[in-house]
Amino acid sequence: MTDITIAIDKLDKIGIDKVRTELEQKGLTPAQISTIEKYLAINGSKPRNFYISRPRSNLPIHVYSTFLGRKHELAKLIEFLSPSKRAYILTIDGIGGIGKTALAVEAARRCTMAFSDENSDRLPYFESVIFASAKSNYLRYQRILPRPARESTLSDVFRVISEVLDDQSIMQAPKESQVKKVYDSLARQSTLLIIDNLETFDGGADVNTELMAFLEEIPAGTKAILTSRIRNGYHVQLNLSEIGRA
Repeated sequence: MTDITIAIDKLDKIGIDKVRTELEQKGLTPAQISTIEKYLAINGSKPRNFYISRPRSNLPIHVYSTFLGRKHELAKLIEFLSPSKRAYILTIDGIGGIGKTALAVEAARRCTMAFSDENSDRLPYFESVIFASAKSNYLRYQRILPRPARESTLSDVFRVISEVLDDQSIMQAPKESQVKKVYDSLARQSTLLIIDNLETFDGGADVNTELMAFLEEIPAGTKAILTSRIRNGYHVQLNLSEIGRA
């Protein structure tokens, strides 16, 4: 409680980044610091976005000015991402082209706006947002275009995580040590991880036990959204059964 009181007292004077550094120097764990930061966002006298940093993100650039439809599903997804919800893995499933990826990316994009949006108090905040997709092509301007790179293995996902978190030690570690390195890196901040087109990852959605085993053990503060044409029965499900309506 003393740490929380001191942090709140310094918050408006030096900002959240320096407060976090001081807490780390005092030996607090990432989990303890994360708990304290929840109090900081509530007790600071300045707007919430003064206390939080711009998130690291590799989200694809959106080419629309307004996201239309799927209001109910988007609200459900934002609710799932709230730190107050214990569930940490959600699968969006539905037929190809129904909007699974667009929905996941829009929810994540709105969370990145918690840094500056005037309605940021209503949005979950993640320090990092990581997008990995096994799609080999995408639809853009009514044309199917090839993706320059796709992530189809767990090692590919680790590579993207290391790039977004700027932690090259992950890929430099021996293969048998990489999972622990990833967990350690994720544990240093709150992270939203999107795994897109799960059914086309090597092994497919049903038998890629390596990927699912990795997701089962992601550290507290990390949440994962999966998209798939196949309902896999894992954790929370959000089915897109028809074309979205406003």
